[in-house]
Amino acid sequence: EIVCRFVERVRAPIITTLHTVRPEYPVARKKVIDALSKRSRVLIVFSTLAAQILCECHGVDGLKVRVIPHGVPEIPFSKPEGLVRSGARVGQLTFITAGLLRPTKGIEAFLTALANVRNHLGSFSYVICDMNHPRNAESVEYRERILQLVSQHGLQANVMFVDRYVAADEYRNLRAGAADCPCGPIARLMASPWPHAWRQ
Repeated sequence: EIVCRFVERVRAPIITTLHTVRPEYPVARKKVIDALSKRSRVLIVFSTLAAQILCECHGVDGLKVRVIPHGVPEIPFSKPEGLVRSGARVGQLTFITAGLLRPTKGIEAFLTALANVRNHLGSFSYVICDMNHPRNAESVEYRERILQLVSQHGLQANVMFVDRYVAADEYRNLRAGAADCPCGPIARLMASPWPHAWRQ
């Protein structure tokens, strides 16, 4: 309600960036999306799929939607030989996930996948750099579920937890020097640039 009243009173042109775009919203959030869509001169989204959802599901005029791809940090390529890896041995395949821990993170799916293919991977490790999400009450329970899964799949020797938020610069250093593959196994993709993932 506060957002709706605010945008109605603003007389300057409004440009709104929408981080997550869903086909459907609860009633209260839908009112906010409708108000922003109506009053904004431009709506910025991170993928063409998000733009499509706005137009097809929420009736937004496509002429006011702009796509600015989310992007990823540019990390120079480095050969793994000679690199000192935090918590991982040189020559070991290392995966990394970073961000804020919450149920939609999908880490349990990646752990299950690792358990299913570990015999084909050789030596590997999975570094989870996630602190509990400060605004998600389910994050503590989710962490416990992840710890149980690690034990259930017998991955204690492979999975490392860094229980804090990793800022962009530190993540770039970890990604360049300590990991072969960044992983984002999101459980519910709402505005992914990959339509097949969104449909699932």
